Amino acid sequence: MNVERMVGLDGSTRPRNRISNAVNNQKYNLLNFLPLVLFNQFKLFFNFFQLAINLSQFVPILKVGFLFTYIAPLVMVLLFTLIKEAYDDFKRFRRDQESNSSVYKYELHVM
Repeated sequence: MNVERMVGLDGSTRPRNRISNAVNNQKYNLLNFLPLVLFNQFKLFFNFFQLAINLSQFVPILKVGFLFTYIAPLVMVLLFTLIKEAYDDFKRFRRDQESNSSVYKYELHVM
């Protein structure tokens, strides 16, 4: 949707819409955090391979050892990844807030 915008010599604009210039560098929100992090983790071959091995342990004929010894490493990796991604996204949110709350000061230097 392109709307023609006219800027006058006095600085006035028509139409007078106020478009937000707020910065948002966050990768996730509350709804897509868990699905996106898990998707990005299971795109990696070794994580997907470990998941396939873990799922095979639920089939009685393929079961080799204790289920905990297969599931615990993958759960730990995923837990640490979730914590790291949440912390990084929170830091991005704080930087965005700081950047969006700063006041722009315009100075005109005439020679």
